[in-house]
Amino acid sequence: MKKFIFLVLFLTTSLLAQNPMHRKMPTPHVDVFKVKPPHKIKIDNLIYPAQTKAYEYVTVVAKVNGTLQKEFFKEGDFVKKDEILFKIDDSTYKAKVEVAKANLDMEKANLYKAKKDWERAKRLYAKHSISQKERDAAFSAYNSALASLENAKANLKLAKINFDYTDVKAPISGITTLKKIDVGNYVTIGTQLVDIYNIDKIYVYFSLPESDFEKLNNLYEVDGKLKVDILKNNKIIATGFVDYKDKKIEKSTSTVQFRAVINNKDEKLLPGDFVKVRLANVYQNNVILIPQKALLQNQKGMIVFVVENGKVSIRPIFSIREYRDKFIVKGLIKPGDKVIVDNFFRIRPGAKVIIDKIINKE
Repeated sequence: MKKFIFLVLFLTTSLLAQNPMHRKMPTPHVDVFKVKPPHKIKIDNLIYPAQTKAYEYVTVVAKVNGTLQKEFFKEGDFVKKDEILFKIDDSTYKAKVEVAKANLDMEKANLYKAKKDWERAKRLYAKHSISQKERDAAFSAYNSALASLENAKANLKLAKINFDYTDVKAPISGITTLKKIDVGNYVTIGTQLVDIYNIDKIYVYFSLPESDFEKLNNLYEVDGKLKVDILKNNKIIATGFVDYKDKKIEKSTSTVQFRAVINNKDEKLLPGDFVKVRLANVYQNNVILIPQKALLQNQKGMIVFVVENGKVSIRPIFSIREYRDKFIVKGLIKPGDKVIVDNFFRIRPGAKVIIDKIINKE
């Protein structure tokens, strides 16, 4: 009987040993990411479409009437401020200056006489040699001569201004466009002659979505004045600084407009260019990062597995945001936690695991 029981036990043990369902599974091996303390990171994914505009842009117009006689520039040339661009026939205006000068000389003579008469009248009145009425008339004539002289001076000044306007000058330094009218035509005040744009500097206009604008104000930190990189074909071709941001949100687009000034002496940018703008000096403090491959989702939301005392634990994640090849996360996770990044099909909460390596070990 004892031999039979022993044989049964032997056979049972052997069968159990051969049955894979009753074999002890080996402890799974995993790689982990060791969570670093919260730290400051540079936010480099704030990129927006943008368009350039000339830093200065003016339309040169005629300020007096007359025939356009000469042209002193070539279309597309760079011109300096106050450089003469056109000449308007000045014969009439030159004559008006001469007339105004003659009138001024006449009024000076009239004033001289009126002043002498007034001084004489004061002396005679003091001696009771003339009446009050005669004294007042001399004083009135003197004041009238003073006013006439000032009027003559103003007329001469105006005549000279109009004469000077016959030389049509560049109001700014910059590049000329195609002229709008040919020499020989009669122009009037306000006739457009040519455009000039300055591109030594250039404006870049772009807009931030309302959500990014809120983050820029409340979540992120700007290191000094807001700096921008100008991207074309994914390459930085220029940098500059924001000099204006709107004080309101555009309701139709839910965006806020910004403007940056770019140094453009090398003329890499032209007005009307379509480029991209990247905010270059924006940071976020107190950030915890984990690899994207460590994040899992179950019925209750986002989670990560961590190794704690040699066993698998679950930590819920409350919010995530992509950052390069990682996620910025918030949740029940702390510095030093060892977050599992692989072999998820062979692990389960509460089970033992063996750490093969720490993938971010320094």
